[in-house]
Amino acid sequence: MIETRCREVPTGVGIPAFQPGITKEDVMRLLGAPTGTARGYWPNTRAVFYELIPDQISLGFLFDRNSLRIRQTEASFTAEVDSQTVLLTLNGMLGCKLNQQIQQGLEQVWQRQSRQFSFQLDYLEGVIERQQEGRIYIGIWEEDLH
Repeated sequence: MIETRCREVPTGVGIPAFQPGITKEDVMRLLGAPTGTARGYWPNTRAVFYELIPDQISLGFLFDRNSLRIRQTEASFTAEVDSQTVLLTLNGMLGCKLNQQIQQGLEQVWQRQSRQFSFQLDYLEGVIERQQEGRIYIGIWEEDLH
């Protein structure tokens, strides 16, 4: 198993990872202006996107428009990104609560043994999936969002 660590702002090998509940101000302080914004899919949300490493790593967040807190956090990785970076980023997105079941789900998707793995953890729900173009997508949201 790969060792996971957390810091004040959890990161995976240089990749900032934010869990639901973090404020928009905290995200903007670390990442700066987003690459793009859009109306969120869910009511009262606003989506922001960051192309962190062009054509390799993308981050996305759905913020509550009133509280300006993250309700959903997303990351997308191409095959060029190593599995430890993906694992550490996932751990940060979960607020350093990665458990063995979720880690095994990531490994199954990573190794193409499964296309998708869904999970629940505390007040969070999430999905890890391999998309058609081969990217690994991770989405984590507050259970009352969807």
